[in-house]
Amino acid sequence: METTFISLHKAGLLDCSKGNLGIGKNIKFYLNDSNVNGGNGGFTVDMYDTMKPEDKERKSLLILPNDAMSRIPEALKQATEKMNSGKAAMVMIAKEVAPETARGSLGIMQINENGEIQAFAEKPKKIKDEYVVNGNCLANTFQFAVSKEAFEALDTLEEFLPGNDTGKEPRDWSKTFTPILMALTQNDDTDEMYDQIKSSVGLKIPESKLAEAKAILGDQKIYAIGTSEPWADCGTLNALYHTTMEIASGAFPLEDFERKHVLDSVNTKTGLVASSPEQKEEIEDKYDIKGQVMVVPKAKVVSDKIVDKYAEVPGAIKRYSEAH
Repeated sequence: METTFISLHKAGLLDCSKGNLGIGKNIKFYLNDSNVNGGNGGFTVDMYDTMKPEDKERKSLLILPNDAMSRIPEALKQATEKMNSGKAAMVMIAKEVAPETARGSLGIMQINENGEIQAFAEKPKKIKDEYVVNGNCLANTFQFAVSKEAFEALDTLEEFLPGNDTGKEPRDWSKTFTPILMALTQNDDTDEMYDQIKSSVGLKIPESKLAEAKAILGDQKIYAIGTSEPWADCGTLNALYHTTMEIASGAFPLEDFERKHVLDSVNTKTGLVASSPEQKEEIEDKYDIKGQVMVVPKAKVVSDKIVDKYAEVPGAIKRYSEAH
């Protein structure tokens, strides 16, 4: 949350000068206590439903993940401007990455000259040439904004969507909601919408309902903002360990006080990752930690390849370790 606030502050979207709780601009926090367990899509839609009765004027929702590290103020600013134009059903922030980085681990997309997303592939094992531009792919960072109309269109189709109890993440944004919104925004003919949704998601939605959802969206499209600003996936233990070491060594650009927090909370010789210096000390007192990343209360081994990469601790980390 700390690093997210700073990115939003640098983008001009928040005023953090009053401290963590005195934000000073238009931001609200909502607790989702519905126990929705149908993937990130089900959780997000339910959260928006929770917001509606008390926040009728809100035009869109900005969604930021808790399993990534980023410093993308320019992309956040551009995404907000595009969403505020009223022309967007959805705006994704896409990171430029090498194909080998995206293969099998990140969703990738094609965009046209207007920035509209034309095609989307979720974690493909083989990357087609049309997804590679100037040697890179545009990867989904799961940082995106969604319009009120897009939520209302999905709500219109609610009875035809997968139930929250029909398998792992049945309402995932990448696998379910984005393909549906792409079909609605890319086609005017309901036959074509029906065929595209059936092909991409496997759902058979009556054309009358698709026409109703399309009318809600109007001319809104789905866009992507490409960025080369710093972003790193932390969704796996290997990725978390790698990103932590990149931050601690200075390779990932953060403010000095943020890097100090990382160094205070991480054992750079073993890979121990804690949320605070106090938790780090508590875990080290209770466990014999040898080359593992700790996810309290369980420990899981990081791959030898990642550990070996950081066996010789870089200068910034070594100096800190020696000083403490």
